Amino acid sequence: MSYKRRIGKIKVDFFNMRIEFSPNIEIISKKSQSITGGDEIEEVIISFEVMNNISEKTEPKYKTYVLSADEIEDDEPFDPNNPWYKLEGIELEIVKQDAIPDEPSSVSTHPVAPTPSTTISQSTPSVPETKEASTLSPEKQEKISQIEKQIASLNNMISNLDKNFSSGGISQEEYLKKKNFLAEKLGTLMGQLEALKEE
Repeated sequence: MSYKRRIGKIKVDFFNMRIEFSPNIEIISKKSQSITGGDEIEEVIISFEVMNNISEKTEPKYKTYVLSADEIEDDEPFDPNNPWYKLEGIELEIVKQDAIPDEPSSVSTHPVAPTPSTTISQSTPSVPETKEASTLSPEKQEKISQIEKQIASLNNMISNLDKNFSSGGISQEEYLKKKNFLAEKLGTLMGQLEALKEE
């Protein structure tokens, strides 16, 4: 018997005290309770099911648990074209393997073999080769290019957000929330870019 793996993502937003669930996660129940016997809510237990894998056809709407309200609310990503729950790296490899249709009988032993060999073939070249060759590898150049494009896009979004706020298009609360979100994302990407260039 073969089991297909499904990938769901959860984002913990400490600044806004929220927990966001990727669109392929279905919330089954939420239980708020006290663990000391008092009236205050001291813990929340949320049960959920990962329904399928995220794809380009996935509708960009998802559930969010808001700590201050102790409620599950509907939400959507600030940038639908580059959502926080976008699959990347090893996650994409898992989804690709999941998409391969089952073959009769002996297939149950076959999916196990390709997984490590794929991983090894991707990671092996960077180890024995020199640092110069590793730095100039097409894979690394492509990653750096993708991150630089995302950084440029975020800077453009921040600029537009500043203009929108200056013209009175959005409230200060909404502005600060979105500005913090974009700044956090920008910082993460710049850290990833720096790490790639130093390898």
